[in-house]
Amino acid sequence: MDSMPVLLLQQHRPLLPLLRPRCSLSSYIAPFAHCRSSYSGLEVSLLDVHRGAGGFYTSGNRVGISLTFSSSRFGISGRFSALGCAGDVGASSGGSSGLERSVGFGFGRARREGSMSGSGASGTTVPQATASSYGWNPQHVIVVGGGVIGCCTAYFLGKLGAKVTVVEKTEIACAASGKAGGFLALDWCDGSAVQDLARASFALHEQLAKELDGESYGYRRVGALSVSVEEPRNPKQVSEPAPKLGTPGWIDGSIKGSPSTIGTTLTNAQVHPQLFTRAVFSEAQEKYGASLLIGGVQEVKVEGKRVTGVVVDGKLITGDAVVLAMGPWSSRNPLISSLTTVSGLKAHSIVLLPKDPNAISPHTLFLKYKTREGKSIDPEIYPRGTGEVYVCGMSEEVEVPEDAREILPRTESTAMLRRVAATVSSHLVDAELSVAQACFLPCSEDNVPVIGKLPCLENAYVATGHSCWGILNAPATGAALAELIVDGVPKTCSLKAFDPSRFSRLRSRR
Repeated sequence: MDSMPVLLLQQHRPLLPLLRPRCSLSSYIAPFAHCRSSYSGLEVSLLDVHRGAGGFYTSGNRVGISLTFSSSRFGISGRFSALGCAGDVGASSGGSSGLERSVGFGFGRARREGSMSGSGASGTTVPQATASSYGWNPQHVIVVGGGVIGCCTAYFLGKLGAKVTVVEKTEIACAASGKAGGFLALDWCDGSAVQDLARASFALHEQLAKELDGESYGYRRVGALSVSVEEPRNPKQVSEPAPKLGTPGWIDGSIKGSPSTIGTTLTNAQVHPQLFTRAVFSEAQEKYGASLLIGGVQEVKVEGKRVTGVVVDGKLITGDAVVLAMGPWSSRNPLISSLTTVSGLKAHSIVLLPKDPNAISPHTLFLKYKTREGKSIDPEIYPRGTGEVYVCGMSEEVEVPEDAREILPRTESTAMLRRVAATVSSHLVDAELSVAQACFLPCSEDNVPVIGKLPCLENAYVATGHSCWGILNAPATGAALAELIVDGVPKTCSLKAFDPSRFSRLRSRR
């Protein structure tokens, strides 16, 4: 009979016939405090609910209890759930209408749904139910990609109790997540498909800054200015630096008119993207046990309608679910390229170290810049709390190289950015050049992120195509995707607009 529990586990059916229908839930609380049961040779020990291993949850107007259990004999652990009407535990009036039972598997440690003391339930705080209270959950999730999207997904998966392995070819935040600007805006995406995602993510950035010491990765509120700049036709005829009335003193170059305010500290913030990404992943490692595997993913193994793992440098790593967070390399994976195309837009940037960083106020600048040759460009300047000044722009459409370490900036583009900085501010003329770099922004076919479960596969997910808003939208993307994987439904924000299956529907109409 030892094979019976395995069969039931595979079919995601209840293992414990402990509850009878049409009985009050309250009558079960005390016996569950210390209880053992057997089913076809499977011995299961329920953990002590008084130590927080069990709790209450709600589903609509119904209330249930959730208890963790383990079996040393079969080497499994999970959670036993019972669902009845809310009146059973005093949350509302009414009799029970029957109980539903389920077992949730897969988390290496118990996930706490609530807490209770003693056997009574009156006055107990009742958190919302999750799909994990009812059925199977992934024990081991493999996240392919160590950028900001993959790291935030790993963090929130760990927070929900999943075991996570991040597979990264080079190092954490090696590409755009380490070379982006890190500008955050609450409302700049309003009216677009990513409005709710951006607003939720802006709030999560603030929350994470409190939890993870945001100052350590440069989180701060900033203002935003739109500035018109025109280079003098003769470089030798440069006027003396003179800031305009009402303009921050360090913006003293060839400015046309007065800058206009397009964002305030109420709606704008910033992070150092590389420090942020690494801080999030470090927390996922240290607090939630996430692991990092350096290596190239050669294949995602698929059996039937399920992925079973990934092949990394010739070795199979098995998992219960896989998340593809591969940025501009997304189309290199057949599971994504068979559905849609994700391209890369190459963007250049430089990082300057001004001699007097304290003279530079926390204002991000969005420039309407006209060169002496008559060309119009739109570079951006971000002073950082670290004392650096980040300058970006000069994008181009070129092929994404195989390896992030092969991405090199064009000398002409970074020289232009240096010229921009010197034209805008005398404080940046002699600033030390810390780094000149380039990265690729992942862009989807319809310029809307691709986030969710891949069609035709039960346990494969994707998160890519965030373009220039990847740093902003990473926390909400990671949180919502983790909820979708673990709970079955995203709560942080809806992912409907980002559903990968939209490309399947689009192609079916052609």
